[in-house]
Formats: sequence, structure tokens, C-alpha cells
Amino acid sequence: MDLGYFPDGAHLAADFVNTKGSYSGKEYLGGVAEAEAFLADHGQAAAVKKSDIPKLHALRDRLRAVFAAADDDAARRHVNALLADFPTRPRLAGDGALAFAPAAKDAVSWIGANAAIGLARFIAERGSARLGICGASTCNDAFVDDSKNNTKHCCSATCTRLENVRAFRARRASSSSAPTRKK
Repeated sequence: MDLGYFPDGAHLAADFVNTKGSYSGKEYLGGVAEAEAFLADHGQAAAVKKSDIPKLHALRDRLRAVFAAADDDAARRHVNALLADFPTRPRLAGDGALAFAPAAKDAVSWIGANAAIGLARFIAERGSARLGICGASTCNDAFVDDSKNNTKHCCSATCTRLENVRAFRARRASSSSAPTRKK
């Protein structure tokens, strides 16, 4: 993993956390085929064994804890535990960049190491407040706020729009139910 673009591992972590669909509750990482498709979508062709699926679900829960952490200390504790459990080996790449490769070759280690190092770098550069769980009332997805002004509170433009509509309707309903004065 090239650390020249550190949000990549943080986005990998968010994508992985979101394999448990918050809208539908659907499990998008239910079997070997789905796990291999996730890896392929993220540039890794690794074989996944059926016995890896519970390990992947456990890793997903651990990564979610980083996004849901209440403060920097909690996020650091979670990330440090992940870094300890999914070690990487640094190497100097052909282009002179420092790269990190998972110490183990299995799919769980690949996701764990890349997500952990990416989250560590992201938090070190931007802080844990830029990681979160969607603020939309009907969503529970993780997100990475890499906006310039740190204003992202929802995982997507769709969730932001839906929350804005809900807030507008709530304001409108409360203003129409307010008593009017007689003159």
C-alpha cells in the first residue's frame, strides 16, 4: 500500500464496514463469492475460504468501532489494536515510495492491514473526527470526510438530501401547528 494517498485505506475500511447494508439490513458479505468480489473491486485477487467469512465479519465489526469512536483516544486504541493484529512489512517500491505489505497473505490480513494502516495515517493527518457513521436517521453507514471544510455528516449526497427534506418538513409541520394570533 503506497502511503502517498493515505485516504485509500480509510475508504477501503468504510467500504468494508458498509458491506452490511444499513438500509435493508442485507448482508453483502455473506459468502465466499461476495468476499472475493469485494476484494476484486478493491484491486486484490485473493482466494477466500468459507472459514474466512466469520473472521471477515469480526474484522468488519472492529473497523466499525473506529468510525463510531466517541473521541480521538478511543479511535487510536481501536486502530492500534488493529495494527498489532494485522502487521505490515515496509518496503521501498520501484518508484522510491515507501509501501507497506501485509505480513500474512490471506484475504482477512490483506483487508485488516490495509484498512488499519490507512486509518492510522488518515487519523494522524486529519483526526478521527473526520471518520463517522452517517447522520441520516435511516442510515448507519460509515464514511470518511475528506472534504476541505470538514462538514460531511452523512455518507452520501442522497442521505444528506433526505435529511434536509426531513428537517424542512419537520420545521414546516411545527410552524403550521403553532397557534396563530387573533388581531
